[in-house]
Amino acid sequence: MVEGGGTLIAGLFSAGLVDELTCFVGNMIIGGSDAPTLADGRGFIDEDTFVRLSLSGMEQMDDGVLLTWHVPREG
Repeated sequence: MVEGGGTLIAGLFSAGLVDELTCFVGNMIIGGSDAPTLADGRGFIDEDTFVRLSLSGMEQMDDGVLLTWHVPREG
């Protein structure tokens, strides 16, 4: 298990080291052009680099939802 910011998460996805992603979606919007994102850096900008996810769970927590995604392996 790794808990990190956008740079670490993007690096782990790029290296193919992620099996599962869990994220919380809360009840407020925080953002702007300088706000960090889930996957910072160069990002996944074309269809060849998109990371496909399969929803494997969701749980309501307070005023938000905890989403769990499985990362299918290609091959």
